[in-house]
Amino acid sequence: MEHLMAARTFAFGPIGTAERISDGEFAVRAIMKNPEAPQLFKTAYAQATAEGQLYALCGIHVTSADSFDDFASPLRSETRDVKTMSGITTTNEPIATVVQRITSGDYDRYFTNRPAPSVQPSSTAQ
Repeated sequence: MEHLMAARTFAFGPIGTAERISDGEFAVRAIMKNPEAPQLFKTAYAQATAEGQLYALCGIHVTSADSFDDFASPLRSETRDVKTMSGITTTNEPIATVVQRITSGDYDRYFTNRPAPSVQPSSTAQ
């Protein structure tokens, strides 16, 4: 939970030159294994950085689809940027843009019907 709530970069998939998963992705995957995952994501959302809220929103999208819009709605009009990473590229994107990808299910594949990661989390990307 701490890695998710303190995230400063939002990233899924292999990142950086070492192609490791981010601490945030690792945290989402770990929380998904907990039977209390829906509530844990909602709690994290309320206490997280903007990037952490996006990770939590991914978890809510998968575990609590019926309440997803309640959590996503305030972020859909958000104009602040968050730091995102894809591969070795780091960018700043509007929160609303990332929320649209979450809503579309773009990140669901990282933790549904997929085996647990064999790599350790990155210590640089959260």
